[in-house]
Amino acid sequence: MVRNRTCYTLNPELLKNKKKDVYMKTFGKFLASSILNNYLIGIDFADSFVKALYGESIEFTDLKDLVSAEEFNRYEHLLKTKDSEFEDMLLDFTLFENGKEMELQENGATRQVNSSNVMEYLNCIADFKIRKRF
Repeated sequence: MVRNRTCYTLNPELLKNKKKDVYMKTFGKFLASSILNNYLIGIDFADSFVKALYGESIEFTDLKDLVSAEEFNRYEHLLKTKDSEFEDMLLDFTLFENGKEMELQENGATRQVNSSNVMEYLNCIADFKIRKRF
């Protein structure tokens, strides 16, 4: 049974706010207190957000509820891409975020994406978008 629900996670626009550290620290204290004391707070967090809170591994499919359907489909299309097409794309383990190139893993700029490591690449993107960019 699937139910329609509104799920919450951190908004990437928060990163542009000058007081983001204060807001995130306050929010973190609120969540920590709720978790430690087993309080129900009436907020339905996205599953990926809960996984990040509990330190569970993030997977590509966790992006489905967090990015637009168009963006998710573009990433998903990479799973069906052939090696010869990857060579033309010149993809490496980096991502552009707010005008900066971010390495998804150590030495990511020197590691090319191909059909044998594309799932690892997608998992790295998901981990970055859900956990590391904040």
